[in-house]
Amino acid sequence: MSFTFVGNERIISTVNQFISANHIPHAIIIEGDEGTGRKTLAEYIAKAAVCQGETRPCDNCKCCRLVDNKNHPDIIYIGPEEKKKNISVAQIRKIRNDAFIKPHMLGRKIFIINKADTLNEQAQNALLKTLEEPPENVLFILITESVSSFLDTIISRCVCLSLLAPSRQESIDYIKTTTDLSLKDIENAVDSARNNIGKALMLLGRSSAPTNALAEEFAIQLFENAPTIELLKSVRPLEKDRVLAGEFVSQLKTLIADRIRQESNNPIVLPRLLGYYDTLSEMQPHLITNINLSLFFTALISKLK
Repeated sequence: MSFTFVGNERIISTVNQFISANHIPHAIIIEGDEGTGRKTLAEYIAKAAVCQGETRPCDNCKCCRLVDNKNHPDIIYIGPEEKKKNISVAQIRKIRNDAFIKPHMLGRKIFIINKADTLNEQAQNALLKTLEEPPENVLFILITESVSSFLDTIISRCVCLSLLAPSRQESIDYIKTTTDLSLKDIENAVDSARNNIGKALMLLGRSSAPTNALAEEFAIQLFENAPTIELLKSVRPLEKDRVLAGEFVSQLKTLIADRIRQESNNPIVLPRLLGYYDTLSEMQPHLITNINLSLFFTALISKLK
């Protein structure tokens, strides 16, 4: 499988050696600035860990397709809960319990902990107990800006992959091949972002970061039963870009899936969340047609409400 990841060749070589040897470590820390590809690398490792193809990740097997759609039942995403700044001890304790439940499918169960630097000392100590005696076939991937936020005992039990921004020319060349923007605009954005591709794309209006924020805000409004008109206003920026609309729906499905896991024992909230997820899954395929995006979001919000 070809994996495009600009810069950090040594890190990618190390990761591919883990995969080829069928020896992916049970705990990995991916550190680097926002925009250096931390989440991309985490999902590449996760896909390789669950892939059932001969050459992993094959991108063709059922597991790979589920990962691409963020629907794989054994890849669990963790981050600070809604309206909270930190990952709580309760969340980590739930991870510890879930880790000992066998995977739904063949392969491994993977916990991707985003914003892991928000784990306080108590939460890190709770996680440490699992890292010291990890269950079989469980993989933890911690995403952070710097390992300095972790206890030494956490760091010593993980393999650390440190990502850096690529060179200026590598960043420019990559954005040139993936967008139709002018060279001058690309160079200005790359210079402003100090070669950070993710940040440069955000400056150019081509990053998924805006859709992440929109999806998070939309989810909050949906959970709080905001009026239909407010929901329609929030998605108006997406009505002229089918790619961004697709990213938004995928992000929203991920947020709903995370909330379903959190509320799995809540008989009042769970049916509502499952209904949201089913509606998004039903509507998502329409985005690959020529459907009018304004009509798409009107129909989607009507069904969600």
